Amino acid sequence: MPSRRRRTVIAALVATTVLGTPVALAHAPRDHHPGSPLMDLEVLVTPPLTGRTTPGGTDAIVSVDSFGNRFALAHKETAERVVGIDQRARAMVRSAPWLWTSADEGSTWTNLDLLPRGLDAFVPEDDFAVASAGPTTYVATATPAGVVLTTVTATKRGRVTAGTPSLVPAPHGVDTGLQLAAYPGGGLLLVGLPVGASLYSIRADGAKEIASLGTASGCDVAVGRRAGKAVGVVACLESGQVSRTVVDLTTGASTRSNLGAADTRAGGTGKPTVDLAADGTSYVLSGTRLWRTPATGRTTTQDLRTEGGDHRVTALAVSHKGRVGAAAYRKGSDGTWNIVVTIFTPGTKPVWSNFANHDPVSPVGASGPPSTLLGVDFDERGRIQVLWTSTFLHQEGLDALRLRNVWSVRSTTS
Repeated sequence: MPSRRRRTVIAALVATTVLGTPVALAHAPRDHHPGSPLMDLEVLVTPPLTGRTTPGGTDAIVSVDSFGNRFALAHKETAERVVGIDQRARAMVRSAPWLWTSADEGSTWTNLDLLPRGLDAFVPEDDFAVASAGPTTYVATATPAGVVLTTVTATKRGRVTAGTPSLVPAPHGVDTGLQLAAYPGGGLLLVGLPVGASLYSIRADGAKEIASLGTASGCDVAVGRRAGKAVGVVACLESGQVSRTVVDLTTGASTRSNLGAADTRAGGTGKPTVDLAADGTSYVLSGTRLWRTPATGRTTTQDLRTEGGDHRVTALAVSHKGRVGAAAYRKGSDGTWNIVVTIFTPGTKPVWSNFANHDPVSPVGASGPPSTLLGVDFDERGRIQVLWTSTFLHQEGLDALRLRNVWSVRSTTS
């Protein structure tokens, strides 16, 4: 479990020796604020070659099943997009994206082997997505012909079985913009962006287009129950605005509404993320602008930017307790970018934790954060799991990245 601070590692070893089992040890950052979530030790996910030197990775996403198993996908480092080193792989190299799983709440990560022996060294890296529903997790990669979909079933913590990958044809193919959502009972939703955007319902026998999203881009999808009906909710960018489309998965009827201007302050893209609470309330986050729409009721808006600094690449998740979790890269007054996290009750003021402020994710003066994605999900106990990217080496130019690593952290509070 590579950690960034020797003293916390020693404390963890002492606690393990004394008590006989691993103990979660949260540490307070230098600027800890009362009310912010306490975070456990940061863990290096990309496999170390020596120290923090790894093959590199970026743009990680994560999903957690009902047993607490974690599943993560990430791009390989840019310089190794064709073939990269992977000492955990059977062939010691890989061309496919990174695919990891954790059975110990994110303390350690191992490869999740879905492909036949050695094939991960030859399958090209495509756009990807992961989603969990109860004990089932779906891993998807995009191809011009459709989606390669693998079902992973868990029977308990650490006991997961992967099915055989299969190609699910899509009406227009799915090249980029792959987003996946799942709900109990085997239903899947997918957003694909081959030309424009479409919402697909995915089954084993194929993908059915159930809603056209027109010229939308940068979409995200969530699925759940709303007013007693199974629904899909899609949030997209359209001409600088954020739209939300709600689709009745039984009838196919859909309604679209314009939520408002995307939050592009400080050069952010405003790309939205969306999630559905257990009570049917939908949450859409663009930058730090949050729209909350109950199953019955009016939409309210809340700005999560409670401190200064630029916020980029924000990500959102809602726990089964109805608490909202968000993560972002934030640029401080000293010019450094850090990863920040908050968990809050909707409508109350969020308090952000800058838990890794001792280790900025980008060099001082860099114009932006090191990745375009953040991985955020809640586990069955209502604790947030976050995956982010941190720059380890860079060239003479501050934005010329040479090596990035994927890190993981879990909250000890909910």
